[in-house]
Amino acid sequence: MKKLKVLVFNTAIMVVIGCGGAMPNAVNGKFYMMGDSNCKRYTVLDSNRVMCYNSDGEKMGYRSAMSNQELQQWRFNQSQSNAATQNTLNQLNYNNQQQMNRNTYNNNQFMNRNLYKYGY
Repeated sequence: MKKLKVLVFNTAIMVVIGCGGAMPNAVNGKFYMMGDSNCKRYTVLDSNRVMCYNSDGEKMGYRSAMSNQELQQWRFNQSQSNAATQNTLNQLNYNNQQQMNRNTYNNNQFMNRNLYKYGY
């Protein structure tokens, strides 16, 4: 159970960190990986590249437009990551429900023994 909690915690951290990372952004009909700390802002260089700037306005380099295959791969990876996170959460929920059922059963057994023992 403890290992599962650690796994869920680490997964949640990765999801939160992932939300602040680069993701495809459409610019002039093409997608570019932007939004991470090295590409908070951008300017268009040409039809296939953008220049990225960090939050301090420092030039961080250019990024090329993603190919259709790269965009599809990114979307597939995201769906796999989301599915894995959901499976982990489902397993944790199942384990918690099982533990609650055991606790309820044990509490009922305790109450029944005491009722019988003290004649109620």
